[in-house]
This record gives sequence, structure tokens and C-alpha cells, in this order.
Amino acid sequence: MIRRYSSQPEIKSATVGLMPSPLEIFSPRIIRTTILTSVLAAGAQGGYHALFTWLPTYLKVERKLSVIGTGGYIAVVIAGSYVGLLCGAYLADRIGRRANFILYAVCSLVTVFIYTQLPVTDGLMLLLGFPLGFFANGIFAGMGALLTESYPTRIRCSGQAFSYNFGRGIAAFNPAFVGVLSSTLPLGESIGVLAVSAYGLVILAALVLPETKGRDLTAESWRPDLG
Repeated sequence: MIRRYSSQPEIKSATVGLMPSPLEIFSPRIIRTTILTSVLAAGAQGGYHALFTWLPTYLKVERKLSVIGTGGYIAVVIAGSYVGLLCGAYLADRIGRRANFILYAVCSLVTVFIYTQLPVTDGLMLLLGFPLGFFANGIFAGMGALLTESYPTRIRCSGQAFSYNFGRGIAAFNPAFVGVLSSTLPLGESIGVLAVSAYGLVILAALVLPETKGRDLTAESWRPDLG
């Protein structure tokens, strides 16, 4: 007589109780990571949106550039953004996730300050467009790696999705804040204040978060405090 064996009971018993809950990212063990990654995502996206939403208007209204002239400046920024993303991906593996974010945030902060606050010539502003795009857009190259490695396997998708999109929701207010602030300050100063503040948040969050480069992502080995 041929006996038929089914592995279904074993499969069920091995997975009982392993169904993850999205709310686990707010558990006492994970909540610190969730807060810090959300702050980091909000800062990176807040600086980006404050700057690039208003950049064409800034070039046209305050720098008195024509539509064609504005397009040339934006093209330089786009070229810098592309190269910045490539370099950011390499540096995230080379120097570590935290150091990469701190480097890009500090350089973004300095570049935005020079670009919007100092009386530079149009020629110098054209050149500054490359590092402006390089750092402000390139900062996102390391985002996926850090968010992936910051959460345990069972809630990794929930943690990534919440922290990045919560940050994006907060950052969405920055262009409006720039508009409100520009009623009392020049547009360039308004952009600078919001962008610099946002990149300051990135630096603070990156300093507090543990380094995740080389972290073992298996469910058994993950620890939130592993540096």
C-alpha cells in the first residue's frame, strides 16, 4: 500500500505566530529607529522640495533670468543630480551610510547657503548649479540601503514605507512654508532658511542612528542597537 505524506501540517506549524504586524514599528524595541529614520527622510526630502520647487521662480524673479536662461541653469542642476546619485551610491558602500548622509547634508547646506544668500555673479551661480544638484539630489542614493538595514526582516517593508513616506508627507509642507516666509523675507532667504533647517535635521538624525553598513539582515541576528 502506498502512503501519501503531506508537508502541509509542518508548514503551518512552522509559520504559526510569525505573521508580522505593521504596528510593530511603533513597539518599544523599534520606535526609536522609526522616529530617527522618519526625521532623516523628512529632512532630506524637505531640503529638496524647499529648494527645487522654488528654484525656477527664484532664478526668474530674483536673478532676472529669462525663461531660456533659466532652462540652462536647471540643466546644469540636473546634470549634477545624476552624477551625485552615482557617487552617493558608491560612497554609501565605501564610507558607510551615516557618513555618506552627513557628508551630503553638510555640503548641501553649504551650497544652498552660498547659492541663495551670497551675492554671487550669474556665471558663478551657473557653476554652483552642479554641486547644488549633486548634493541635494544625490543624498537619496543611500536612503534605500539605510532604511532596509534599519529594520528587522519581519517588518522591513512596513518600516521602510512608513519612515520614507511619513518624511515625504512632512516635507510636502516645506514649499508652502517657503511661500509664507517669502511674504516677509526675500525668496532666496526663505528658501535658504527652510532648506538649511531641513539638512540640519538630516545631520542630527544621522549622528544618532547606528551605522548599518555590513549589518547581517537575517531575522535571527538583527538588533536595533547594532552599530
